[in-house]
Amino acid sequence: MKTPHFTQSFVNIKSSASISSVSTGTPFNPVTEISFALPEAAAVKIDIFNVTGQKVTTLLNEYRNAGTHQVSWDASGSASGVYFYRLSADSFVESKKMLLLK
Repeated sequence: MKTPHFTQSFVNIKSSASISSVSTGTPFNPVTEISFALPEAAAVKIDIFNVTGQKVTTLLNEYRNAGTHQVSWDASGSASGVYFYRLSADSFVESKKMLLLK
């Protein structure tokens, strides 16, 4: 399987199973977009966790075709702070940090 590609604003899951992220260090308020590209169709799940490791929400849990996709997270009901998002696509799993500032 080829590896997907993703960012918080772009994650690219490549065949090397590495991930490049463009703006994970950029604070957001209160909505952010998580974009990812799949080289082939895959079951994709994106979970958001707070700094203590509690799952805040599942943004996506479905099968997606190859191509570029975007998912929004409206964090208006969440406190300011550090959050992590985890993208799983078949056997690929990667986590990245986000900063919510209100």
